Amino acid sequence: MTPMEQKLVEALRSGRWEQADGQLRFGDKYCCLGVACAISGVGSFGPGLSVDRDTFVTTDMQDRRETASAILPERVKKLLGWSADTGLVTIRDRSGRKPALTELNDEGFTFPQIADIIAHGFVETFAEWRENYEPAQEPRQEGE
Repeated sequence: MTPMEQKLVEALRSGRWEQADGQLRFGDKYCCLGVACAISGVGSFGPGLSVDRDTFVTTDMQDRRETASAILPERVKKLLGWSADTGLVTIRDRSGRKPALTELNDEGFTFPQIADIIAHGFVETFAEWRENYEPAQEPRQEGE
């Protein structure tokens, strides 16, 4: 577990954070990834580009898509060591797909339950993604 993952697990188990869904932060409530942003020390919350102007994103985001209000900024994702900006879980659900922490948060998993998933190493890391999905590079021939 990375130091940032450990910090996030402790924060999610602390009882200090009120849970929101659908976006990183809404008022004083946070989704599990919003907690990661809040404790990361690499950005701050500010009004997003959403039409309703009630959506919050971190101000250091490079990609300002509408979905930016619900995904991890690249810098926070790198601190966590995760492959996906939604926190892709490595275990499959009954339908055979891999859910994301964003989905679990929005479907009613509690912060302590999400903390257990992270603590047990069930969030796909960048290294695992590279090992499983990145196409193998052809060996270079001498003289290329």
